[in-house]
Amino acid sequence: KSRFCRFILSSRNAVTAAASKPSVLCSPVITTSEEGFQLASIAQPNLWTGLTRVAIVFNAGSRYELSCKDRGITHLIRRAFGLSTPKFTAVNLTRHFQQMGARVMCTTTREHMIYTVDVAPNFASRAGYLLAEMATGQAFYSWELKSTANKLMKKDIELFNRRNLEALSMELLHEAAFGTNPDGSGLGNSVIAPMDRVGTYSIDQIEQFHQHSFTPAKCTVVLVGNNSTSEAGIEQLREIKTGLRVRPPHVPSRSSLKPHGFVGGEIRRDLAAASEAYAQIAWPTSGEGPNKLALDVGACLLTGAIDRISFGGNASRDRLNTGLHENDPTHTVAFHKTYADHGLFGLSLRGPCALLINDRLTQTIRMMRTLKVTSEQLKNAKSICKANILMELESPANLAIDLAVQVSKQNHTYESPEVRAAKVDAIDANAVNTALQQVLSSPLAALSVVGLDAGFVLPLPVLLSA
Repeated sequence: KSRFCRFILSSRNAVTAAASKPSVLCSPVITTSEEGFQLASIAQPNLWTGLTRVAIVFNAGSRYELSCKDRGITHLIRRAFGLSTPKFTAVNLTRHFQQMGARVMCTTTREHMIYTVDVAPNFASRAGYLLAEMATGQAFYSWELKSTANKLMKKDIELFNRRNLEALSMELLHEAAFGTNPDGSGLGNSVIAPMDRVGTYSIDQIEQFHQHSFTPAKCTVVLVGNNSTSEAGIEQLREIKTGLRVRPPHVPSRSSLKPHGFVGGEIRRDLAAASEAYAQIAWPTSGEGPNKLALDVGACLLTGAIDRISFGGNASRDRLNTGLHENDPTHTVAFHKTYADHGLFGLSLRGPCALLINDRLTQTIRMMRTLKVTSEQLKNAKSICKANILMELESPANLAIDLAVQVSKQNHTYESPEVRAAKVDAIDANAVNTALQQVLSSPLAALSVVGLDAGFVLPLPVLLSA
């Protein structure tokens, strides 16, 4: 046999041998560095030989924007990612990652700033170091912000307000639910900057935000899928973290009053050019509190298998659409959004006009108040909820972010997908019924409506009293 044939045969045998073994997820190793960074690593499962992900997560989402004039500063930091640092120009950074065949991303949520790089295992240390440099060593040169970051921000805002109306309605729902007062929880702050703020942020504002949020105690660095043992991954992370240029911690003076949480209310955005109408309604929850899993199962029960099976008659498995005509143009799903100290449980509706949305919303609220979960419904809902947990974390990319976000919390622990699935199995129908009724009985609620003739949706107090 030729050398090439022998190579192909040996490679095929290695892959076959790996595939014959169960792909068992190792337990992560979690430690704290001398500087205070949280480091976490999971060893490489059998079939993840081609991809390593390094993730750097800061507790620095939009909820931590310090004052009204800082609204949208996290959007600026995200869009400035990849620009020059004191050590590297933007072109140099791009060339480095292109030569490694790496993919680099920066995403923001209300609670986190997430930096990731996906790369071949042999380049993980170098790619991770450069990622740390890009995340915390940005120079924020005024000419780069003006020529690149500000233009990207304006494009984001334009698309957000004109094209992505469902996301716009969700942002407005958070604003209605939590407000934007600096003494509040901060969850009402949008992840997209206001248009009038673009180009107004000073270097002092950016530096102040970094001093408040980009500190060792608020930073978690994760490596997934690169080493045979998790301990070896920790040693590699100690090399990567040398690229982090965090500021000395600085706590700004704030009101001594306890931040207010859910306040409720409604916000409407009437758009004459909108082709569809969107509405979101939500009630307050305790977020990561004791009812989290019960409400997650409740959301799965209400939404059912919708959009999961192509041409599969999804409406028959959807409690929210029970009894509707097959060609009904409205679309309704339930959601449960959780944060460290607060949460939202509610409904998201889409339809051709606000009048139809109003009718569906009234019917659905009435149905939810009289809902009693049966054992069969609970079984189906648990299956969907467990599938959400287990399938999402099959990828090392999703697993790395999940690990980093969990470790970044106050207790710095990790709960595996298998443990979470077992907890879902332990939930009974009484727990789901109790959690749903407790949420729906709250006197507070929030509503957002976006689209043509948004006023056709009844005022929030009228909807709740219907």
